[in-house]
Amino acid sequence: MKRIFIAVMLVFACQGGANAGVSLIKNGSFENDGLIGMVTAQDKPQYWCEANIPAGKFTGFVGNQWATHGDYSLTLYSNSSATFQLGDAATISQQVYMQDVGKIAFDVELTTDWPDYVDFDPNLFTALLLVGGNVVWDSNQLELLGNGWYHVEINDVNIRDGDRHLLSLGIKANAQASIPYYMWYIASWDFLKFDTHCGGFGYLPSDTDRNCYCDPNILDIAGLADYWLMGGAPSQYDRNGDDNVNFIDFAVAANDWLLSSNWLDYGSEIFVEPELILIDSDLNDDGIVDYADLAEMAGGWLGEGGDCVTADLNNDGTIDLYDFGILANDWQAIGTLYGWQ
Repeated sequence: MKRIFIAVMLVFACQGGANAGVSLIKNGSFENDGLIGMVTAQDKPQYWCEANIPAGKFTGFVGNQWATHGDYSLTLYSNSSATFQLGDAATISQQVYMQDVGKIAFDVELTTDWPDYVDFDPNLFTALLLVGGNVVWDSNQLELLGNGWYHVEINDVNIRDGDRHLLSLGIKANAQASIPYYMWYIASWDFLKFDTHCGGFGYLPSDTDRNCYCDPNILDIAGLADYWLMGGAPSQYDRNGDDNVNFIDFAVAANDWLLSSNWLDYGSEIFVEPELILIDSDLNDDGIVDYADLAEMAGGWLGEGGDCVTADLNNDGTIDLYDFGILANDWQAIGTLYGWQ
């Protein structure tokens, strides 16, 4: 029986099709699990799969002292009374797909905590954004105006291969230096998103034609009419999953009528930020737990899990039957990303 199971898993692994993910930054405003007093390899913000924060030199936390979207943000800072070598760095990372990404946008605050209010010194420390270990932005590109926060848009992103990459936020020492007692260099991050899927916000439940609006031209309502009182309709029409498109589904559409999730409307009366429902077993981020996810799990079968290995669903360090059981329990489950491709 064990041999048959492994053989089936290997067949799925050879079928490929695992790289079908939606280009999306998960938990880019660090709201999902609230305050984290100290970010460590064991205690990280949800979906941020790797934390490399050298003890004694750097510290990280998720706090509510500063935020531009929601209540929380990520902070990485240099420890006081510490000695740094050139290149010492702290980072936190997550896996992302990059297919249609033309821009990465985020808010960052650069400050110090010092009685004499010394400004953030780019000669000593730099905030970084990396993709695949390569720096695509650093805070030396900013015209620093003392301590303060900045909205940043990286418009020359040219990684669009549809593969998964490690996206990292960090702070790095630019020189050998000893930091005085009660002195910290601080980089805080918030509202990190790609420009895909309505500028990073995603689609409203009733936006069936995926144009970031529940349309006044009735396109979204017309989709409901096409499947009215029918079973087997796509999930964007059968919103409550009862295998029948009816007045319950119409009520969802009516609730969204004339509303927008387009980032261009952010802050206006018509803007609504959709709730993002994700499934951990959806390993390739296409919105449904199916054979492609099983293939991805099979590809790493009995290998080591750990940081950023998505198929290690129970985070015990090995991809095994326990992880398969979690995936099997979620089989055919559908999340928000379904139909975004």
